[in-house]
Amino acid sequence: MAKSRTQPPDQKVRDQIATDLDRTMLVEAAAGTGKTTCLIARMIGLLREGKCRIETMTAVTFTRKAAAELRTRFQLALEREVRESSGEKRERLVEALNQVERCFIGTIHSFCARLLRERPVEAGVNPAFVELDDVVDTQLREQAWREHVATLITSNDSILPELERLGLKISPSTRRSPSIATDLDVLGLEPAELGPAFLRYAEYPDVDDWPAEPVQMPDLKPCIATLKAYADHMKALSPSLPADPGNDKLMPKFELLIRMIPRVDLSQPAQLMEVLEQFEVLDRKAVIQKNWPSKKEQALGELDRWNEFVQQYAEPLLLKWREHRYEPVMRAIRPARDLYDRLRRERNGLNFHDLLLRSLNLLREQPDVRRYFRERFSHLLIDEFQDTDPIQAEVMLLLTADDHNETNWQCCRPVPGSLFVVGDPKQSIYRFRRADIVIYSKVHSIVEKAGGAVVSLSANFRSVKPVVQWVNDFSGQIFPLASDEHSPADRPLDVGRLDGLTEDSAIERLVIPSEIRQYDLIAQHEADLIARTIRKAIDEKRPIPRSADELRRGLPAHATAGDFLLVARSKSRLTQYGRKLQQYGVPHSVTGGRVLNEVPELELLHLCLSAVARSDDPIALVAVLRSPLFGIADTVLYDFRRHGGRFSFRSEIPSELPEEDVAVLRVAF
Repeated sequence: MAKSRTQPPDQKVRDQIATDLDRTMLVEAAAGTGKTTCLIARMIGLLREGKCRIETMTAVTFTRKAAAELRTRFQLALEREVRESSGEKRERLVEALNQVERCFIGTIHSFCARLLRERPVEAGVNPAFVELDDVVDTQLREQAWREHVATLITSNDSILPELERLGLKISPSTRRSPSIATDLDVLGLEPAELGPAFLRYAEYPDVDDWPAEPVQMPDLKPCIATLKAYADHMKALSPSLPADPGNDKLMPKFELLIRMIPRVDLSQPAQLMEVLEQFEVLDRKAVIQKNWPSKKEQALGELDRWNEFVQQYAEPLLLKWREHRYEPVMRAIRPARDLYDRLRRERNGLNFHDLLLRSLNLLREQPDVRRYFRERFSHLLIDEFQDTDPIQAEVMLLLTADDHNETNWQCCRPVPGSLFVVGDPKQSIYRFRRADIVIYSKVHSIVEKAGGAVVSLSANFRSVKPVVQWVNDFSGQIFPLASDEHSPADRPLDVGRLDGLTEDSAIERLVIPSEIRQYDLIAQHEADLIARTIRKAIDEKRPIPRSADELRRGLPAHATAGDFLLVARSKSRLTQYGRKLQQYGVPHSVTGGRVLNEVPELELLHLCLSAVARSDDPIALVAVLRSPLFGIADTVLYDFRRHGGRFSFRSEIPSELPEEDVAVLRVAF
């Protein structure tokens, strides 16, 4: 029987968030616990109680989409609160509603841009600077890398033979700038190996020191001698091994190495390392004992010999090799960052890191400016705090600090009530962007030491009881009871929505016939089963447990298309699911699918536009000339090039070519 309840089990915490307005607060809230609703309740409370004005309150979100949603929900909540309030509190809310556009709700980067535009002189920026988004910023980094590579090649820099000795190529990104006149393809340079390293390196301009001490390689002769002997053993063993190894993973490696080793010069470290990269530790499941001539004894013996070589030679030498290459790699890519900085200056552009760093320096080095902004933005509310990196955390704490002269963010004490952060440390997954549990824990400690409150929301309103119980059981196996420097503590969830929901849950197994083994056929069969199951549930009006609020909003008590969510491991087969849903007339939307990429006409259009946009890229032009759009044969293209033709659609077509070939090329160009 359905249960009903008027309040969630953590209602006291929710009330505290909305009413304890003179206290700094950090809220730990898992997905589905209504953290955005609580954040809005606090924003309304600050305005209603006169703790701040609408123009001095700032809400920072992680994405523009989240900011747009928060802005809309905040205004609707403010309008509702105006209708339900009276007296002086209503007057404050009405004033806030009339000026709601003056409340800043946006990303941390757009907030930092506002700081810089308000005090550009002190920040040392042009007031008319342009904010560079990720796409444009990446293009500038790629352009800087291409110019750097061109300079190294034309000057015959001494780093080039050194990199070649190390088995590294310093080539441009596949997307080339028309401004680079050097035809890098003619030089035989392949797609970049160091290019991605520079793009990554350029993302962290705030890191001043990148230690790169030279590392010497150890004597490689013992490894080479052992490897040769091992290769001879593999070769001698090979004739006795079955032609079909089945699922055995060691035999194919023997076969690969038998072919590979005679074709390389093991005295060259780079070539030796290419061979060693084929070695990895294998477990007992990697060998199928019955497939070996002498069964278990031979299989396990060969596995032990393999793993012994990996651990004694391959792994330690590969690690030392990477350390050995690191210093010249850093030496090769560092100068490109100066070009990257120049390109941004020429465009008067600031990327996301520039916005953060300039704002950080402004707040850290200008006490008077920080005092101004302390009054200008009296209350700062941060959503999705677990995604905050060190620079963002420093900006946040400097901006709310009670001491304008304190420059160490870890010593800052937020003015009571000025800072409110909400996040879920268990979702701190952006470590590659330096947003990890360490930063979260430091801010957690700062809030506690400053007398702030650290509270948790436990009631989940998104999932039914069996799902919540499963999540609790699963997370209890992963997270410790008490938090440490590596992991947050386990926080079991409570069931937040009981009204209108049944205790029952059902799992329906969709069985794939055993004779269907090919992956594509399995996906097609599965997509058909799922689509038919959903269609049947809708047609039969299968009962769906609804909350009282959902019924009040007019949602039917039976299944609709919007009640179903398909979650796939990868997006490679999403198109198939979408097509089956369309076939059975189920309204749907696909997020992350590749259906447009599979339209041949659009692929040809993309090839054509690429050749136009990258007019000095011969590869782009050849690709579209050979495509079904023009269908020009390789022999024609070869003759075109042999007679002095240049792969640019603006070039002249050699008159020595046959008339019909000239006509085809002219039409294409």
